[in-house]
Amino acid sequence: MRTRVALLMVLIFTFAGCSPEKEAYEEPMPLGSLGTNVQPQEYFLSLNIQPEQAEFSGIARISVNIEKATNKIWLHGQDLQVNSVTFAQGEQTFVGSYEQANRLGVSSVSFSTQVSGTGELRFNYTAPFSKSSAALHSIEENGEHYVFSQMQAIDARRVFPGFDDPQFKTPFLVEVTSADKNVVIFNTPVMNEVSGDEGNIRHIFATTKPLPTYLLAFAVGPFDIYDWDNLPATELRDYEVPLRAIVTKGKRDKAEYALRNTQPLLEELENYFGTPYPYEKIDLIAHPQFGGAMENPGAIVYGESGLLVNEHSTPASLRWFYEVHAHELAHMWFGNLVTPHWWEDIWLNESFASWLSIKVAHAVRPELSMDIAKQKDSLGTINQDSTAATRQIQQPVLDNAEIGKTFDGVTYNKGAAVLSMVEAFVGEERFREGVRHHIQRFEHSVANSSQFFESMATGSKEPRLQQVLQSFVTEVGAPMLDVEVRCEDNGATLAARQSRYRPLGASYPVATTWQLPFCYKTDSGEACQLISERNTEFALSSCPEYLMPNAGSTGYYRWNLDAENWAKLMAHRNSLTVAELVNLSDSSTSAFKAGKLKSGAYVDILRALAKHSSYEVTSSVASVLPKLRLSLLDGEATDDYRIFVEDMYAQRLDNLRMEYSSEDTPLTRLDRRDTIDVMAMEAGSTQVVEALNKLGQEYLVSIEDGEETSSMPDDWINVALRGTANKADYDVLIRMEDVALSTSDKLLRDRLLYALSKSKDEQYIDHIFSELLFDDRLSGFDRARMIVFVLPHNRDLQDRSFDFLVANTDLVVDGIGGLFKHYTASAANQFCDEAQREKAVSFFSGAEEKIPGITRAADQSLEIIDQCIALRDAKSEEFKRAISAERTDVAELE
Repeated sequence: MRTRVALLMVLIFTFAGCSPEKEAYEEPMPLGSLGTNVQPQEYFLSLNIQPEQAEFSGIARISVNIEKATNKIWLHGQDLQVNSVTFAQGEQTFVGSYEQANRLGVSSVSFSTQVSGTGELRFNYTAPFSKSSAALHSIEENGEHYVFSQMQAIDARRVFPGFDDPQFKTPFLVEVTSADKNVVIFNTPVMNEVSGDEGNIRHIFATTKPLPTYLLAFAVGPFDIYDWDNLPATELRDYEVPLRAIVTKGKRDKAEYALRNTQPLLEELENYFGTPYPYEKIDLIAHPQFGGAMENPGAIVYGESGLLVNEHSTPASLRWFYEVHAHELAHMWFGNLVTPHWWEDIWLNESFASWLSIKVAHAVRPELSMDIAKQKDSLGTINQDSTAATRQIQQPVLDNAEIGKTFDGVTYNKGAAVLSMVEAFVGEERFREGVRHHIQRFEHSVANSSQFFESMATGSKEPRLQQVLQSFVTEVGAPMLDVEVRCEDNGATLAARQSRYRPLGASYPVATTWQLPFCYKTDSGEACQLISERNTEFALSSCPEYLMPNAGSTGYYRWNLDAENWAKLMAHRNSLTVAELVNLSDSSTSAFKAGKLKSGAYVDILRALAKHSSYEVTSSVASVLPKLRLSLLDGEATDDYRIFVEDMYAQRLDNLRMEYSSEDTPLTRLDRRDTIDVMAMEAGSTQVVEALNKLGQEYLVSIEDGEETSSMPDDWINVALRGTANKADYDVLIRMEDVALSTSDKLLRDRLLYALSKSKDEQYIDHIFSELLFDDRLSGFDRARMIVFVLPHNRDLQDRSFDFLVANTDLVVDGIGGLFKHYTASAANQFCDEAQREKAVSFFSGAEEKIPGITRAADQSLEIIDQCIALRDAKSEEFKRAISAERTDVAELE
């Protein structure tokens, strides 16, 4: 008997995958990446989604392999009501206990006995729809209800229990039950539809290729579908790709342009990677309340106003469409086919998609000049990179709360700029071979940065590529090169001193060096050197007539010259390309902000560049003027300032004329729009403001009358509405607000809400903070955007806007998707005095509890304030003298 009992016990524990002699394997609670003791192999999900309801229900079955016997399995689930959880293994079923262990969804399933080996975790649960645009969220439009999803980065855990960690890529078998009136969209094509009870249909989808949890996508509701012709097979791809647009009711025809212009972008990407599109279909899903886009394979989600463009849309809208559409399609390879192992490597997704999207979009629509527009974005990111609280491109992520901070300008724009620099240094062909090698090496798998560096060095056959990439990916900040040319009888010497760029008011160390591709241009041509020391000197064959320290504007660094060489460079500015002149504009501003360039010289550079024939060059000046006014003139457009701006732009507007022509190029349209804007908002031209006010009033009447088209060029609508709001009385402003809150056109709503933030009517300003921001018709996203990004740019409303945030933190933050809550700190970025700084410090203290991940962003905001205060204290009076109408000194750089 005793022997038989002992044998039975051995059989039971062996069959159950457990051992009574061994102590259970225990892992500490994983605050960041999950351990690998339990590895998911495949998911089955069955969801019941009814958009009109407040919650949804689900069944999740996860095939797992447990390497070491354990009583506790760590995984993810957030705000789920788990009704039952079991572990099934053969004929045995073990009942588990589910518990959410922290606020970010780290959860556990515990068992009374040890489990190991292969088996299936089974969950039955319900969950609420999200109130923001994260996870599964429900919206209402024109009386109809729709559900959309946004899983990235860690919101899949709010939709189903699982291993919400990108290192785990598995197939998913999914079915969704919903009312028969609803269309149901998933990543893969539907394979079967089964009628059920109460007018429901169960939609059964094809099994996915291996995916991480964050790439799953759902859209449920009474959508209109625009079926486009299948994208034809190509030399690289021997199969067609189904293409559709998914839009809310009544908007089908608005998707035609996006559908028609998908094929050229996709084929450019296929040719670059040398491999075909890797998924079964492409659905373009237009989300009415989404601000960006998400690269879910087979089911890409776009903000509606960005996707539903047409050939008459503004050049800015078309730029957004082509760049973002190419960005999301590029992710099908970088991000989806090859996925980062963990969130510290998310730059491998976003930097590459940002860089490659411009290459592809520019090839398809070069007249939109998207390469220069992206260059400006990258240069602007150096401002974020110029704080002590900035981060590495590959920043270690040890806690889930830190993940959201990786989705910022450093990842997207700095990373893209570094890739452009390295590509220019080693050559386009070699760089592309490295990329192709990496994609082939890790197809349908995951990879980290070290593996990427290895792939690039091997594929490109250029070992220096790895050195440069590692240097910029792992070091914080941006290089500053102080460059000097010393001419002698027998030649010349170029000396470059490398440090970290540091503006006035910053206090971080500058003794940093990079493996830096330094490319320069003189009247003799261009040359490149890889410099790694703090001080570098090399000989030039002759004394140059001028030196441009960033040839082609390919380098991610700022530079400065001595007064003599600044003057020489400006005298030869017509020898520079548009990209180089934009770079010159940025480096002159950065040198000014670092205290290395006097106001007189800086103002002369601005004047010269503002009058350049290229829109991209003159707009690089126009974009800094509001910032100079806010920081150096306390926001006031003084008489001298208005004259200074008018002197730069009045003649330009006379040449462009406030008239629209069908013959205008996209850049001419952008030039006219921005010149009108700067003349109205910065120069305060009475003639321009009155003309805009009239146009805006006429446009408002046309919208109220239900007219779908306007005689006013689309480019001018934003600035015209701002002109109207700036001059209008309370009644007109309320009419504008009523249209904004009642329209289902997101672009129109955005334009009107932005315009209303420029109001000077005291009664309406009171109304904004007492009524508008509490109006139920205002989406949470729109409310948050107004408080964090729009109202603070009106100097007169900064304090009231911030006070509203302090008093209504939950209301504002709830409108921001989970991934981006830390951006709340940006509400203080326009502050520029000590009292405002103290107000920000008070709010940020303890804010981490309500806004996970805000600490670094808050530190950056305080540094930005410090830099503004320091610049104002050091340069305000000097700048006022430089722009003074009474200035008598000879222009220093003409």
